[in-house]
Amino acid sequence: MLGKFTNEKIEGGARYAQQVWRRLLVSSPRTSAINVAGFSAYAALGTVSDIFNATSHLGVGILKKVIDDPSASRHFHAANVQKQMIGQKLRNLVDPFTTHDAYLAFLEQHKDVQKVLRETYTGGIERSSKRFGIDPENPVYRVVEAMTEGANTIAGVRVQDSMTKSFMFMTELDKQLRIKNSVSLAEVMRTNNLNAIDEDVLGMAVDSTMRSVFSKDYTTKEQMPAIRSAAKFVESISNLPVLGSILPFGRFFNNTIATVWQVGPAGLIAPTAAIVRGKADIATSEAFSRAAVGTTGLILAARMDQERQDRGLESTQLDVGGGTTVDTKNAFPMSEFLAMGR
Repeated sequence: MLGKFTNEKIEGGARYAQQVWRRLLVSSPRTSAINVAGFSAYAALGTVSDIFNATSHLGVGILKKVIDDPSASRHFHAANVQKQMIGQKLRNLVDPFTTHDAYLAFLEQHKDVQKVLRETYTGGIERSSKRFGIDPENPVYRVVEAMTEGANTIAGVRVQDSMTKSFMFMTELDKQLRIKNSVSLAEVMRTNNLNAIDEDVLGMAVDSTMRSVFSKDYTTKEQMPAIRSAAKFVESISNLPVLGSILPFGRFFNNTIATVWQVGPAGLIAPTAAIVRGKADIATSEAFSRAAVGTTGLILAARMDQERQDRGLESTQLDVGGGTTVDTKNAFPMSEFLAMGR
């Protein structure tokens, strides 16, 4: 029993040391800047998808209205919500501090949501050390945690993570409320009608937020068995002491694969099948719009790649004018689009 206890302590300590190494690895202003660039690209893709989605719903609504189909009102409502959210995104963007303050206040009232959103940093870097079985009162542990948290703070990792999540979460929460309950987040807060924020609304907002910062957990039971097993395998390698240094960011890897699938041609399969079966909903139309816009982006990337090749640029390099070349190698998903375009 003593041997088993000792082995568990050694393994827990090794896993914790590797987690600290990962957290320190991303503690640089350059990493924070890359994370902001990646989030911005994802958010921009989402905005273009919203415009496409609004236009599609409006067109379908008009056709349904012509044939006197009662479902026309549902499409007009969806189109109107998407249009409203484009403006709301801009307002949240130009006033990020108010959005962030509202986000922090909301998390204080919803500890379960706070736990999920603060469990990891951008890219799926785990923040909590509780699962390693280390005594939180251990003086060595407290010193290491203080140093690691300090490095994250100085490098801007914490503020970048919180600001990007606040923008996406508050925007998505507002959108889901408008879609499901025809009420804005501002109205809910003003009237204190917190019952409008149910589990479905929260779940959709949290899911969209975690996907936008490439931190979604694909090992949960909600995923298809094959996807769940593959994701668990990747994260298990990432969490192995020493060996995990080969693939240190397993959750981020899972999210990059999922994002490439969701915003590319393959992402059209599931929503198209649902539309053909007559079982499409708002989530289906959003998935279709993301995949359609992403696929269009890939086609454009392929068409512009010939010019970049003629200039001798690498697959992830962009000429931004004035003889300046920018390498987007670390700016996912932009790098992925350029590389796949080649």
